[in-house]
Amino acid sequence: MTDFFSAYQQIQSSYARLINLCDSYPIDKVEEPDALGVWSPKQIIAHLSGWVVEATNRYRDIPKGKSPEKTYPDWDAFNKESVDARAELTWTETIADFKQAVQAWFTEIEQVSAVQVATHTLYTDWIKSIDQEFQRHNDDLLAFIKDFTADYPILEFDDDREAVVNPSTTLKPLPDMPEHVVICFFREVLMQLRMRFPMTVMQQLGGESGDNPVYKMTIDDKPVALLHPGVGAPLAGAFLEEVIALGGRKFIACGGAGVLSDIPVGGLVIPDSAIRDEGMSYHYLPPSREVKGNPVAIEAIKQTLQEHDIPYQVGKTWTTDAIYRETRKKVNHRKAEGCLTVEMETATFFAISQFRDVTFGQILYGGDNVGGEEWDGRNWMGQSSTREKLFWLAAESVLKL
Repeated sequence: MTDFFSAYQQIQSSYARLINLCDSYPIDKVEEPDALGVWSPKQIIAHLSGWVVEATNRYRDIPKGKSPEKTYPDWDAFNKESVDARAELTWTETIADFKQAVQAWFTEIEQVSAVQVATHTLYTDWIKSIDQEFQRHNDDLLAFIKDFTADYPILEFDDDREAVVNPSTTLKPLPDMPEHVVICFFREVLMQLRMRFPMTVMQQLGGESGDNPVYKMTIDDKPVALLHPGVGAPLAGAFLEEVIALGGRKFIACGGAGVLSDIPVGGLVIPDSAIRDEGMSYHYLPPSREVKGNPVAIEAIKQTLQEHDIPYQVGKTWTTDAIYRETRKKVNHRKAEGCLTVEMETATFFAISQFRDVTFGQILYGGDNVGGEEWDGRNWMGQSSTREKLFWLAAESVLKL
């Protein structure tokens, strides 16, 4: 059963990465041939839709003994049929068709029982097979638009996973590093926790700004790593990279954010997407206006808040590097786009976690009001009880992953 759940979590991550790429794909490239053989990017997605529909049908047939194998008798004919059936769809319609097919299959997956998984390995085999297709064709779509010379250096994305200096250059996995990690922006909360609970320092991160410890503590009889990420995308993103290199795999961050709507001080927001108005995310994902959050992490946070009867909102956030350049025009534009909050790290966190294939989610609490006629600080940093409660909610959420 563990292998089944791991495969399902993996394909959800691969799907989120693929959809993020499709949602930001250059529209002038979507029907150009030769992205994969003679296929265009649109035909690649149509092909994937066909296989997902087939997987859904096979899932329904497995209990009836009608699915003896996971391969199709004639791959070429099936692929052509899938592509031809969707030939008249636009790019937008093709993506919508793909999303609908995947959600239908995911619904089938979530209804499979432990007994069925133990009886029929095909349930897991199909997930792994389609996941390989998602990953392979994500790479095909990236390669098709990779080589270009952009007018602006920030748009020159390179998907080469090996940089001149990698996190693994200076950091090696720690044998006792917890896979669950809480990234807490509230330094005073971490200091208070350290005085009240047994903690060990596993690693000192940092540089010219000084040491930044990675702690380990036990929560609900499970080891959890904790750290303060600094402030701003470059530092927070670098620390996320380094903790991944140490062995962290499942992350929930908790922090504050400026609000653009009528969110009260301390009101909670789960970001499900982020406007990429910073710089670091463009080194991890192709250029796009937004980056999506991880649906598995979002669901874990929602479940935690619902269990405690805590109200929350789910929505878009605006990630920016320039706190003193949040002009009235930009604020109004972001509000029109549907942004609930503004902060400095979420887009980078989402992008790095997708690139490194780890699970990441975030809880934000309403801080200063940036969306009113005038800025209102609202004493948001003085909400000490809210800040510690948010840490424990993040810890509870990460242990659900």
